[in-house]
Amino acid sequence: MSLEQNPEQTPEQSPQAHHMLLGVNPALISSQEALARAAYTEALEPLMSTLSAHPNHPRALWLMAQCFEGVGQLREAASALEQSAQAAYEAAQSAQAEGEREARGALLSWAGQRWEEAAERFVRLDEHQAWRELFRRALALKPTPLSRTLKAARAFSSISQHEEALNALLPALRNSAQSPELHRALGEVYEAMGDRTRAIQAYSAVCALNPQDNAASARLSQLLNQRVPTWHFPMMNDAPRNEAFKAAIEARLTPTTRVLDIGCGAGLLSLMSARAGAAAVYACESEPQVAEVASEIIARNGYEEQIRLITKRSTQMNLGVDLPDRLDMLVCEIFDVSLLGEDALNTIRDAKERLLNPGAQIVPCGARVWCQLVESDELRARYHVEAPEGFDLSPFNKLRDPRVLQLDLRRFSYTPLTEPILAASFDFEGDFELSGDHLLNAEVKRSGRADGFIFWYDLILDPSEEHVLSTSPHQEGTHWMQGFAPNYDEQRTLEQGEVTSLICAYRRFLLWFKHL
Repeated sequence: MSLEQNPEQTPEQSPQAHHMLLGVNPALISSQEALARAAYTEALEPLMSTLSAHPNHPRALWLMAQCFEGVGQLREAASALEQSAQAAYEAAQSAQAEGEREARGALLSWAGQRWEEAAERFVRLDEHQAWRELFRRALALKPTPLSRTLKAARAFSSISQHEEALNALLPALRNSAQSPELHRALGEVYEAMGDRTRAIQAYSAVCALNPQDNAASARLSQLLNQRVPTWHFPMMNDAPRNEAFKAAIEARLTPTTRVLDIGCGAGLLSLMSARAGAAAVYACESEPQVAEVASEIIARNGYEEQIRLITKRSTQMNLGVDLPDRLDMLVCEIFDVSLLGEDALNTIRDAKERLLNPGAQIVPCGARVWCQLVESDELRARYHVEAPEGFDLSPFNKLRDPRVLQLDLRRFSYTPLTEPILAASFDFEGDFELSGDHLLNAEVKRSGRADGFIFWYDLILDPSEEHVLSTSPHQEGTHWMQGFAPNYDEQRTLEQGEVTSLICAYRRFLLWFKHL
């Protein structure tokens, strides 16, 4: 369409004029030079003049965004970038109608880049709705640079929108199948979704395309070596454990209680809750292979209408998507030999903050950790070497694993030097921290060399403590083992009657002891 055919259209409104607006004029050159010197006030006047005449000038809006960002006004910068992109996009539509192919391509390229930049600013502002929409617009423009795709996908995954991340990444395989970074991003998303098989395939592609990528090789190795742990079987057959959880669940829930079972495994605690009369049970299990079997078990026992299985980590679940609303009770058995190694503290806290009603019941509602200083040649030999066969092998001690050792203490000989010491307590229904340090004092009951600490814990299943599950070495019939935390510093000989000091420390996943 020519200007003669549309007399109301001014030269400034024509597609060609809009294309030229992506270029520069003396006023914009002046602004750019001022911006290069960080003279934001000086840059502002010619920009305001240009925008007064051309409110939708894409380059002027882009430069205005730089002014805003330079003075710390990030939201205004993001909005100006969004306006610049929209102005260029609308001009591109006019260019398409006029058949100006070259102009349209340049305008769309500009729009995509500015939408991407605006989205990045809104990510920094933590405004999810804004950046999600802007990334969607940017991704809709073809061809899409791979860097934009990766950036958007990682942003989506950061708020657990993994399906949207996949929607961005998978189409890129058509043109970027030889990109290690694309396959790495896919591996990260699949792993976050709990899809171990596809994560292995994606990391395998990374390793094939870049054999020197040690990080991808290490991640692939870890995934390949993951198996359903054999401890599931003795755990499910642990009569004291099962009886304690069953009694606590039956005592605490009512016909209106809706239960969340985190890390449901085979679904045993979910089945107990359903049989006890829970109104509904929502069971989450992040390992797809385990979840698939749990679904079969739930159906086989006739509870598929009462129990809903979600194949996710609880920290990735959302109200209105995975759960209808907040629930009334949490049951979980996500504790390893050191209590904290399966991220129990953060998992419970996240559930309380996002998924449970205020004051919701938690089974177990708390835990107590106990420890004893001991002397033991057998336990010492599990982490220390000196001179077997007359050869000095002591330098190998530098390679010791600093984590606690999981042991069945009933199989070892040891001499307690103190009485059991209450090392730490956790109130899961109340307030608790993800880290802590407890200074403890204990009287030495028997002289000996302090080789390290044996420890165990009690799970308190109800506030009245009628139902308590202990992992103590003196508990009969349980599959639980105990922990041994060696004294890595020089072992001291303690004398009967003296008072010795120690620290029990924990940091989210880890719990350890230090003899002072």
